[in-house]
Amino acid sequence: MEEPLFLAKDVAEWIGHTNTSVMLNLVDEDEKETHEFTTLNNNYSRERHLVTKKTFLTEDGIYEVLMQSRKPIAKQWKKEVELPEEGSSFVRSL
Repeated sequence: MEEPLFLAKDVAEWIGHTNTSVMLNLVDEDEKETHEFTTLNNNYSRERHLVTKKTFLTEDGIYEVLMQSRKPIAKQWKKEVELPEEGSSFVRSL
């Protein structure tokens, strides 16, 4: 099963972080991934394809961002976190 990825820009917006690059500096390299996407350019220019890079957080990366954040939504999330026990999850069902 593949690990879920979360678009870093969306995570920053969701928690109210104003600078995605600063947020990404808070996590280790193994907690984020960068992928390239190629799309068709509709602007009738010489370049027919646009290549964009997007950075994603892994599940561990999103936990790390939330644990380091002082934003209200992160504080609320931290209150819901339970220490893991063998065979259980980190977060209670809401």
